[in-house]
Amino acid sequence: MKKGESNKPNVFMFSAIEGFVSALEEVASKLPYNIYGLQCTEDAPIDSMASMAKFFIAKIKEIQTSGPYNLVGYSFGASVAFETGVALEAAGEKVSLVLLDGSPSYVLTHENAMKNRHSDNKVDHRDAFTYFVLLFKEMDYQVVFEQISTKKTKEEQLEEVVNILSDLPLNKDELKTAAKLFYGKLFVSFYYKPVQKFNGNVTLITAKDNFVSLGPDYGLKPLCKGSLNIHSVSGDHRQIVKGESANSIAQIISSSLVSK
Repeated sequence: MKKGESNKPNVFMFSAIEGFVSALEEVASKLPYNIYGLQCTEDAPIDSMASMAKFFIAKIKEIQTSGPYNLVGYSFGASVAFETGVALEAAGEKVSLVLLDGSPSYVLTHENAMKNRHSDNKVDHRDAFTYFVLLFKEMDYQVVFEQISTKKTKEEQLEEVVNILSDLPLNKDELKTAAKLFYGKLFVSFYYKPVQKFNGNVTLITAKDNFVSLGPDYGLKPLCKGSLNIHSVSGDHRQIVKGESANSIAQIISSSLVSK
C-alpha cells in the first residue's frame, strides 16, 4: 500500500470482509510507516480462521522475518488480525494489535440480523450475496435478496451480483472472485470462536454512530490478557476510515505500535 523508509516500522493491515484493502488507503496515507495491505486472493484458504491466519503469517514473513509485528484489522479483518496475532504470539513473537470497529464477536451481530429476516431463522448463500451487494450500494435488503433469488443456480446468482454492481469502478472478474470468497469468509466468521487469548495489549477503535449490541468492548475483554484500550471516533462503520476520523485513527495507530 505504501512504502516509507527501511528504518521505519512495518504495519500490516487486514481488509474488511468485501476483500478490498483499498478502503484503508486514506488511513494508510496518513501513517509515516511501511504499510502492507493483506486481502484474500483465490489461493487463500477460507475453511477456518486458523487456516487464514497461517496463510497471512506466511505472507507477512516474506516481508518481515521476525517481530515485533504491528497488525491492524478493519471490520471482518479484525477477526483475522486477532487470530494472526494469537498465532504469532504462540510462536514467541511480540505483537501490537489495533482493531478498527471489529472483533471476533462483531460479525455475529450481522448473522443474527440476517437470521431475523427469515421465519425459519436460516441463512444461505443468497443472504451472503445480498450482504455483499449492500457493502457497496445503499439498497433495500429484501429487494436485492429477491432479485438474486430469481436466478436458480448459485453461479447464476453470482453473475447477478456482478450485474447489480456493474457500475462500480471495479474489475468484474475481481468482483466475482471477491463475492465468492466473501461467501466463504462470512460463514467462517460465523463459526469462529477464539481458543486462545491474546497476551499483548489491544487497541479497539469504535465508530460513534455504529450501534451494536456487544457493549463498548465489542466482546473483547474476555479474549485479552493484556490491557484493552478503547477509543471512539466520529462516523459510522464506513465513514471512520475517511476524513478527520482517518486522521484520528492514524494517530491512535502510531501511539500503539511496538518496537524492538
